[in-house]
Amino acid sequence: MEPILMKLSDEAKQFFALLHSLEYLPPHIEKRLLHELLFLSQENIVIELETLKKSVAILLFEHKETLSLQAQMYLQKDWNIIFGP
Repeated sequence: MEPILMKLSDEAKQFFALLHSLEYLPPHIEKRLLHELLFLSQENIVIELETLKKSVAILLFEHKETLSLQAQMYLQKDWNIIFGP
């Protein structure tokens, strides 16, 4: 596990694990996310779920064309469930 992931709240860690199990974090997106989390960790002691969701949503939207077709379809269908309140 990347050291930066230790700064995630328990809920954020579970969400990160969920995204991995659904294969929504291919290596190039995960690398960008970890870089973003490193930046965020300088501002926060703990990175909360909502902060993680916001970062992931932005990255997935920016890189949606690079996701597998299956991941794109699932995200389109489940976006509100995954990233909603």
